[in-house]
Amino acid sequence: MRGHHRAIPCRRYHPAKAGDTPARAGPHPFPFAFAFLAHTPAPLSLTWKEPPPVPFVEHKVRVHLETYIGHPYWPEREKLINIQKESGLSRARTAQTRRKALDDYLAAIDMTRGQYEDLERAASRPFYTSGEGVIIVPALHVVSMIVATCDTISARARPCPPNLVRTLIRPTGWQTTKTAPDGVWERYSTVSSGTGQKLSNQRALRADPYIEDADATGVIGIDDSDIRADVLWKALAWAGVHVGIGAARKMGKGRFTLTPL
Repeated sequence: MRGHHRAIPCRRYHPAKAGDTPARAGPHPFPFAFAFLAHTPAPLSLTWKEPPPVPFVEHKVRVHLETYIGHPYWPEREKLINIQKESGLSRARTAQTRRKALDDYLAAIDMTRGQYEDLERAASRPFYTSGEGVIIVPALHVVSMIVATCDTISARARPCPPNLVRTLIRPTGWQTTKTAPDGVWERYSTVSSGTGQKLSNQRALRADPYIEDADATGVIGIDDSDIRADVLWKALAWAGVHVGIGAARKMGKGRFTLTPL
């Protein structure tokens, strides 16, 4: 009849009581949840396993440096700059006021004039050296050279992407045969701030000791599963002409050639 609905029997879930039969209790409204809990797998093991070490293959390398400028930034240089700024030495206009400002500050921090002069000498060391006093090209300069090479060389000749150089290539420092500079390279350069803004039209005289006509040897370790040695050697030969190593690379310094071992 219109307007009347026939009741449709349904089975509602009733919590089971003592003595109830399954027919009265009815089906559980969430049977799959209980089925999942009944078949929960065993917990996974979270024990950390050390991955196998990367098989780096070491290759000896020998280069002939046309010129090399170290120009390292030592921790002593940072300390020296902070002393000169905090003492007001750089703001004083006369030699007398500069000396007084420095002496007053050294007395306040319990440093003698002799210790300050030792700090100046340590901050002005022109090269990295070995324990025997032999000049070396540090590993950080070798890595920087390879990164610059991978960033500028053609994709076909690139050993690896620039951001993977420090992961796939591990060089040592290159030890030279020199123990003292061969000369001092002087030039006038623009005075600029840390942001690159030009501060003055007057040029500043810059001087850096250098070595020239020097042989250097070292080791380069590579992950040979990702880097081909022959591609790396060709890239190094290209870098010796177009990139260079050390300071003032953009000004033509630090050029080198690969030589046979």
